[in-house]
Amino acid sequence: KVIALTNNEKDALPGFFEQFKSVTMHFGILDSGSTDGTLEWAKANNIEVASRDFDRFDSQRNASIELLGRDAEWILQLDPDERLDPHTIRHIADLVRSEEFDIYLTHLVAINRDGTEKEWVGKPFLWRNKPEIRWALPVHEKLIGSHRQAWVKNGCIEHHIALHSHERRAKSESHYIDLAHLPRQDLSQWPIIDYEHPMHPGLKQINIGPLISVIIPTYKRGMLRVKAEESVRQQDYRPFEVIVVGD
Repeated sequence: KVIALTNNEKDALPGFFEQFKSVTMHFGILDSGSTDGTLEWAKANNIEVASRDFDRFDSQRNASIELLGRDAEWILQLDPDERLDPHTIRHIADLVRSEEFDIYLTHLVAINRDGTEKEWVGKPFLWRNKPEIRWALPVHEKLIGSHRQAWVKNGCIEHHIALHSHERRAKSESHYIDLAHLPRQDLSQWPIIDYEHPMHPGLKQINIGPLISVIIPTYKRGMLRVKAEESVRQQDYRPFEVIVVGD
């Protein structure tokens, strides 16, 4: 299910949900007091709506899972002003079919109003809906609960600043400062990334693309076959299938 957090996001929502219509038609928003017609637009477009007063980012994201993601096997969550690259969207089905990973992350790039770009810390965009996988930290929140995480190297999330109003952005920045002073729990056991550590050795780095079939013909080579299969699994390319042809 695709879930977004909203607060006066009407202008950003049409493009946000349109990008994922080839993946699913199960959409939802958790709203925190929109007055610009966001709720009316969502309901008119058959998007499930829930409301909750905002307190902090981790609890808001976790509430969105509990209220809107009940029966979903996977959750895809970005902000309404973010766009996932089309290549990654085309291969989401391959990502969720894999039993290897629970959480996928990729690059985050801010697109400024003048067209210039700024690289931000990457973020999770897709994860398996398991009770232990939840968000932590009041601001600059991190997704924890599983060590089975993968960084999609050839993916990208674009954050379009032009979809922010100046007033809303100024209000948000003030709120970020207040939340940043709240106590932060120790997340060192999880493979999270931040501005000081933009990559973590516990993150498997992968590339996604068309399905590759790896064919291994064999005859009385049991141990060598096992080593050959393991060498395939160690590659950074996904998705692949291994076909063992035994004589």
